Amino acid sequence: MTATCALTDDRVDWHLWNWQRWQQHSRSPGQFSGRASGGIIGRSSVDSDEMLNELERNCATATEACLWDMSPRHRLSVHIVYEINTVYHVRDLEAAYAEARAFLAMGLWRRGVP
Repeated sequence: MTATCALTDDRVDWHLWNWQRWQQHSRSPGQFSGRASGGIIGRSSVDSDEMLNELERNCATATEACLWDMSPRHRLSVHIVYEINTVYHVRDLEAAYAEARAFLAMGLWRRGVP
């Protein structure tokens, strides 16, 4: 994977942090289509706070869609690391999580999420 076809580690960290925040505050829209996109296309926000909230929600939606595109092992590794409603264990958690981050970076890039 090269820098020209995926997000940087810092961006992946931000997207996972943003996704975690939405999950923990029960503001996550729930189950998402595998074709969910990011960005602020079609926004109807009036002020900058509303625009930022909409962008963050869209990014969380796209992150969730990318996670659902992954194998259960990779998806669960992210849930375990971010302590999101899981009681499962994953063998070799560090490797599974590293692979999940790489899949997420590529998935978000494919969806056009910055």
